[in-house]
Amino acid sequence: MTGAPRNPFEVGKQYRNEHGAYTVVRIDAPDMVIRYANGRTLVSPIALQARIWERICEDEALAAAEKSARASARGRSRTPRRARLGREFQGLSEADFDQDVTGTSWRRRPELGGMLAGRLAALSGQPFESHAVYRRPEVYIALPQFFTPGDSFRSAKFFFSLNERETFHGFVIEKSDKSMDSSWDWPRCVDALLHDKRLQAQVLVAMQASDLAWEIDTSAPQGDPAHVVRTVTASDETLHLQTDDGEALPLGWPDFVALLEEVPSDRWCDLYLAAHMAKARAIELGVELAQEVAAIYYALLPLYMASVRGRAAAE
Repeated sequence: MTGAPRNPFEVGKQYRNEHGAYTVVRIDAPDMVIRYANGRTLVSPIALQARIWERICEDEALAAAEKSARASARGRSRTPRRARLGREFQGLSEADFDQDVTGTSWRRRPELGGMLAGRLAALSGQPFESHAVYRRPEVYIALPQFFTPGDSFRSAKFFFSLNERETFHGFVIEKSDKSMDSSWDWPRCVDALLHDKRLQAQVLVAMQASDLAWEIDTSAPQGDPAHVVRTVTASDETLHLQTDDGEALPLGWPDFVALLEEVPSDRWCDLYLAAHMAKARAIELGVELAQEVAAIYYALLPLYMASVRGRAAAE
């Protein structure tokens, strides 16, 4: 992108960044001079401070919207419906591990799908809902204000899926093979992963605590049935790219984001941060499977919120 950086600032007015409140003393594009309450002055790029200030404003607007949504939910007496979520789920069975969902019921809201949403709602205090994916052994978990059933590709979400061997569950976000407008969460997610150091630390902690890995699943060229999947793990507070010959190459966050930005504009990409669980273990856990999976969702909640924040304003 070229051109002058966005400038929401006015000389003499107060704003905030991660170090506290400051007053804009002078603007000399592309930089500006700011003064903190303790008298310290700093010359800083306008683009950097604008990104920080806009994120603070988005966080505050999102927090207000969530507070309003929770108050509205209480006013509509949602508790009885919440109490029904997952009431029929007794655990996964051998028969559930089939790519053909005919005859299975675990994706429904009275079963595992609803129990996952209900557990995450209880942990977060936010009204998460579940959505079964049409004709696929998969369910999405998302906040209703940031998710449109039937057009879920634009939205970041949590997911739970399974195949004949295992479950796969965590966070997923998608990049289109066409141009993306502000209704797509992908650009917000990538920007947050590059610039938000607190989010980077939270993601690393979650990855190491629950053995999560990034999977960058890129669609193949036309006529080639194989996908290209690159895996990035974490250890010792560092990301590592797993190579085909078994090496683990250390990555900084800019390097990781560069991998995402290298995906060609005409290729679709599914980006997962997720865990795999063997079928036997998932069956053995029974009802407690929902609690274990929801705990992963909750650990990744900062990543989800960073991806959806500001979308309402953009739309």
